[in-house]
Amino acid sequence: MTCLLLAEMPLGFNFIEILLHMANIAILLIVMRFLIYKPVKKFMAKRASEYATRDAETEKSKADAEALKEKYESLLNNAQSEALRISEDATLVANASAERIIQDAKKKATTIIEKTEEELRIKATEDKEAMAGAISELAVAMATKILDREFRQKDNDAVINLIVGEWKKN
Repeated sequence: MTCLLLAEMPLGFNFIEILLHMANIAILLIVMRFLIYKPVKKFMAKRASEYATRDAETEKSKADAEALKEKYESLLNNAQSEALRISEDATLVANASAERIIQDAKKKATTIIEKTEEELRIKATEDKEAMAGAISELAVAMATKILDREFRQKDNDAVINLIVGEWKKN
């Protein structure tokens, strides 16, 4: 039997060499498992947990950012609605002020027109009285020329005042 173990196999292989090679491969696999596989597996597990932690932090940051975004959007909407309300209030105040100014201007214009009309009436009355006096003098002068004698104005004032009174009414 020892002879068979030591005997060579076809293609130049020796059975002991095959067993030694198998033992070397088994030792190599065991050493590789402890030196490479377990540290690499431990490193990969640690790396996976770090990635999971980062993902959780990222999700938390994303949720915080979304909440902040919603908060600022609501603040922006509130600011826009407040600006619109202020603009509407300012428009109402401006319209009321403009209406008040227009009413004041209309009152002043009415006052000016009434004052001017009163002044025109007074001026017309004064002009009529002045014309009445001038007409009276003219009538006396004409009557004097026509009758060729001198009349006194006092004598004819009653008649002239009656005629001028009728003329004033018209």
